[in-house]
Amino acid sequence: AMLVALGVCVLWFFFSSRRRHTRLRRDWSSDVCSSDLAVSGLLRDRRLTRLLEPVQEGMQQMRSCLSSQLASDHAAVAEMTEHLGRFSGKQLRAALVLLSAHAAGNEHPELPQVASVIEMIHLATLVHDDVLDGAEVRRRVACVHQRWDNQVAILLGDLLYARAFHLSTTLASPMVSEIGRASGRESG
Repeated sequence: AMLVALGVCVLWFFFSSRRRHTRLRRDWSSDVCSSDLAVSGLLRDRRLTRLLEPVQEGMQQMRSCLSSQLASDHAAVAEMTEHLGRFSGKQLRAALVLLSAHAAGNEHPELPQVASVIEMIHLATLVHDDVLDGAEVRRRVACVHQRWDNQVAILLGDLLYARAFHLSTTLASPMVSEIGRASGRESG
């Protein structure tokens, strides 16, 4: 069941990240109905909170794992990964991993780490996509390539991929760790 849940999430992530979309640059000061948007956002947040109640502990463990994976002794890397922390959204991909496993009755202790792997891969694709799209801001914060440069952003995205795949190979479940090993093989 854990493999099915992970497979569904990985496939969904893979296909959703392949879609290229235009990021709209929005002037938030021109919103005529900003109070209506705030109310609808609050209602959406309450619904999401209720939906995630069964996996709150797993989400906290995932966030702790993600934080430890992003930590660095190198000041420059630590500054960049701290900057990435400002991009954190709803973490729906991690939530989908945990909710899928919960729905299947699988409460494997490594699920928060699996969810962290998915989140790190997602963060890496955001950093790389922002370079490709020439985006300037993400969630009202300067994109990595805007704050530093394209080369730094690409290397940071690569670091996130490497840490995600490394974490996946350290997990005890052979099914999960095989994902990281398989991604490093050359097709032939």
